[in-house]
Amino acid sequence: MGISFSLKGDFIKKDEVFALQKEVERCHYALHEKTGKGNDFLGWVDLPVNYDKEEFDRIKKAAARIQANSEVLIVIGIGGSYLGARTALDFIKTQFYNERKKDTPDIYFVGNNISSAYLNDVLAILGDRDFSVNVISKSGTTTEPAIAFRIFKQLLEKKYGKAEAAKRIFATTDRAKGALKGMCDREGYETFVIPDDVGGRFSVLTPVGLLPMAAAGVELDAVMQGAADAREKYSNPDLKENDCYQYAALRHLFYQQGKTVEILANYEPHLTSFGEWFKQLFAESEGKEHKGIFPVAANFSTDLHSIGQYIQDGLRCFFETVLWVKTPKSAAVVPFDAQDEDGLNFLAEKEIHFVNSKAFAGTMLAHMDGGVPNLVIELDKMDAYHFGALVYFFEKAVGISGKDGMLLRCEKKLSKGEDIGFVGEITKVDPQIIYDLLEKDFLPIICPIGSDEHYASYNINADDAACAIARAVKAEKLAFLTDVEGVYKDFEDKSSLISEMTVEEAQAFVDSGSLGGGMLPKLQNCIDAIENGVSRVHILDGRIPHCLLLEIFTDKGIGTAIYNSKEDVRYYHG
Repeated sequence: MGISFSLKGDFIKKDEVFALQKEVERCHYALHEKTGKGNDFLGWVDLPVNYDKEEFDRIKKAAARIQANSEVLIVIGIGGSYLGARTALDFIKTQFYNERKKDTPDIYFVGNNISSAYLNDVLAILGDRDFSVNVISKSGTTTEPAIAFRIFKQLLEKKYGKAEAAKRIFATTDRAKGALKGMCDREGYETFVIPDDVGGRFSVLTPVGLLPMAAAGVELDAVMQGAADAREKYSNPDLKENDCYQYAALRHLFYQQGKTVEILANYEPHLTSFGEWFKQLFAESEGKEHKGIFPVAANFSTDLHSIGQYIQDGLRCFFETVLWVKTPKSAAVVPFDAQDEDGLNFLAEKEIHFVNSKAFAGTMLAHMDGGVPNLVIELDKMDAYHFGALVYFFEKAVGISGKDGMLLRCEKKLSKGEDIGFVGEITKVDPQIIYDLLEKDFLPIICPIGSDEHYASYNINADDAACAIARAVKAEKLAFLTDVEGVYKDFEDKSSLISEMTVEEAQAFVDSGSLGGGMLPKLQNCIDAIENGVSRVHILDGRIPHCLLLEIFTDKGIGTAIYNSKEDVRYYHG
């Protein structure tokens, strides 16, 4: 498959990327086993191989009928209901699809705005030509497409009569419910299904995008094969072997560095609409809870003569992801001019794509010198196969990077009102992360580093972290390994070790003021854990070989055990 990914420059070391392996694995398994947030809408993950083959065939037949009886296809939809198809036509065919001579109908997209001027322009272009309509809406009541469908439905019925109009209306909608589905059942429109488990921004490889593509003569089998090959290629949880996951991991690391804006840049106008699809995919997926990377798109070299100045010298809050096409759709050369008044004869007889490649290389170096990190996604060419593969690449990447992987959420901790640096106080623990790891037979080793709502990192007291995690997972036991035997009545008298105490006794001990050093906060965490549902807490001497085994598998145990006084029996015996 002709798609590759690379990080340019040294803004982030490879070791930093690969250090995220366990987190990537957690996200990978949560995605594929549908155990994370939003698992009701993960049908896109296996869609390239698990799509409805009968419906796929009906789409091709419907497209053939549209091609046979219509000069124009009006596609009605908003958001993901039109951006995918719009992108596919520009990517696979050309931006000038409607202006080119062809055996397939012109395609115009409406219902994606509420502009009367835009609508009237489309009606004027349509004129008296024969046309069909593909209305795309899960409910049928979304304002923009509903208005447009009302207008074009009436126009069809006026032009052809109700019976013939019904044969020219194709609805892509909910399988069983909604106003549009009810109308289709009543009027006899042919329908195609928007899968319940595929969100709009992921719907381009469903009938939402496939019918307009097929009507335009796109090879649907090639699109799905590209997506299927990408699904196979990017199903490996090994970060070193998965370019898609590396891209997602790098986005996460840049975000942690304060790079909150991603510029998707291209050097082919055919990719302009792809940038629009990209913006919806990532903005809707990540722009939640006052977080997320803000996606924008830039068309180079055009935008280098406008926003290029800002990219070069403006705020350093963004990074660039460049889509580069190795082989253009067609070739052209710079002609020789005997007068050479523009001084460009040094480029004479060279392919324009060669000039474009130099613009790409020079721009990337200049931007990196200006402090803008660059990621590069290269694809061999723009065709149906690579469209399917590239769509899946970005869908899979956002499926990983769009997950909130923060185990420990925190806020800045102050000491007597004073700022003491990047020290955090835990506000929330996400236990699902730990559960997912345990289900995969991973032993979670947790670094007590937390992140605030802006993904800034903070150091957290390890005892505080252990206590908070134990409470979150409703642990039966919590053990603290220290460099002393346990809690002493008198620290100077090593024979005064307390083997067990109730939580009330522990609190009285804390209140007595006789504790010092690190034992005071440790014991307070023990008390907090017991009061919040942990059955028993143990303070053990980590220097003793097999101390945990001795504690767990012996009746007497070692160290100090703190337990809830409401329990019927004491933990230790003998």
